[in-house]
Amino acid sequence: MASRISQLPSTESTGPSQIVDEVRSLRAIIRNKQTGDAQPQKALSGVADNYSRQLPVRVVIKLLEVLKSPFRLLFFMHPIEGPQYLESLAQRIYFPVAPISIGELTVFYGLLYNHIREVIEVDKVSDMSLPELRRYQDVCFEAFQAGVQSSELYAVPTHANTLALTIAILDAQFTGNLALQWNLTSAAARHCITLAYHREATVQKMSAEMAKQCRRLFWHVYVSSQSMVLPLGKAPMIHDYDVDLNPMVATSDSASAAWTAAFDLMRAFFSLQASVYQRLYSPWATNLCSESRVRTVQELSADLEQWFGRWLSVDHSRAHHSELFHVLFIPVHVAYYSLLALIHRAATSSSSIEEVSSECFTFARKGLQTHLSLYPQVAAIGTGAVQLYAIWVFVRSSFTPYIVTFVHCISQTDKNDLDTLREVLGTLDEIATVANHCQRQVEVCKALYRTAHAFIHSNQNAAQQAQAHHERTINLPLQHYDTDLFDWDLLQSDIDSWVADGMNRSAVTLGIQLDGSTQ
Repeated sequence: MASRISQLPSTESTGPSQIVDEVRSLRAIIRNKQTGDAQPQKALSGVADNYSRQLPVRVVIKLLEVLKSPFRLLFFMHPIEGPQYLESLAQRIYFPVAPISIGELTVFYGLLYNHIREVIEVDKVSDMSLPELRRYQDVCFEAFQAGVQSSELYAVPTHANTLALTIAILDAQFTGNLALQWNLTSAAARHCITLAYHREATVQKMSAEMAKQCRRLFWHVYVSSQSMVLPLGKAPMIHDYDVDLNPMVATSDSASAAWTAAFDLMRAFFSLQASVYQRLYSPWATNLCSESRVRTVQELSADLEQWFGRWLSVDHSRAHHSELFHVLFIPVHVAYYSLLALIHRAATSSSSIEEVSSECFTFARKGLQTHLSLYPQVAAIGTGAVQLYAIWVFVRSSFTPYIVTFVHCISQTDKNDLDTLREVLGTLDEIATVANHCQRQVEVCKALYRTAHAFIHSNQNAAQQAQAHHERTINLPLQHYDTDLFDWDLLQSDIDSWVADGMNRSAVTLGIQLDGSTQ
């Protein structure tokens, strides 16, 4: 989506220069190129170095013993059923009988790296000292990154290579690096299709244990693929019409049931999010007639509301690590209202702010109010929670609520909206310090607020605005000057994709430059 305010005149003659300065500042922020890092941040010179950086056997044994505790997040977050696979890799590395592949080495070090992180951040209790754990974590991370940079992982479709890529995908997700996640997911999705993991007939021919692993592996890759469709404005790498694999079987363990239900519901949420792009914001959807557009909005809105009802019914009070469950998924409420606002904005293809539905404004405001009510809880938990929350709100979810509220604030000269924008802005400084990939989004929010503040507190009056000529109009941020183009889809959250080469700038991204004259 791209916001347009047709009645905001140039302040050259009708208002103070402060408004012009703020619009120029906003333009500069959006034009400033900041491409995402599509490569791993650290790496050794080659995968062979992995062998020289092996952990001591005693350390690996201790870590594997910890994995035998009843519930480990490692096995929920990654498509691994239990410690047996990691134990078998350790035996093959430390007591080699046959060569081990680069993919298997990468999986080994990637899982150990994440396991040590869980010990440090969740368990907070270990026989080893914290400096010792961090040193071994660094060794595993460097070896893991060396494997991720190996061309073999991307060229050869094997189960181990796909699993290694999936571990790297999760790491990219937690840092909000969509450019890297896209590259990794593209390779993993190709492997899954080549191996026919998306077909139930193929998986049914496997042993029960292998079938379970492949089923989980595919759905993890699928979720990653679908989750990037709307933020990047790209078609999914895995199409629903080509998939007949059954979902994962629900666990009989009541303490793990909430985690299993959460994964299944997140799969449904990102699938629905992808449908929003395909049915409302894709190039094909721009040709929808008004009746079809309204009907689609109603259908998607109903589906999302039904999904949210299912989400609210998940009881995590008795789940393993229930506090952590709350931290991981508390942003879902904000994401829900953000997506609703984005859906309802598509009810019309008009670029006029007057035609934005009241539902769109309502859900945008609810999204900001929900953020204001939840963020204090997140901040009280700590930096890690703030980072996860920031990635959810600014990268995984729609950027729409803040911008729609800004648009309403300007068009209606609404001081209540301005107060809301200010309150939200007050929560963003801490977010910017802990989430590198959200800093530019935060800067845009600051610039939007300053622009709205300068406009509302100027001496412009309604009569002066009504008399302004079209050629003296400033096209405010996130709009396209060509009124014939439908570009409301440029309100999406991912800032990396504004400028990344090859990204689809006409879809759900903010890659458009500001037009208009401030002469």
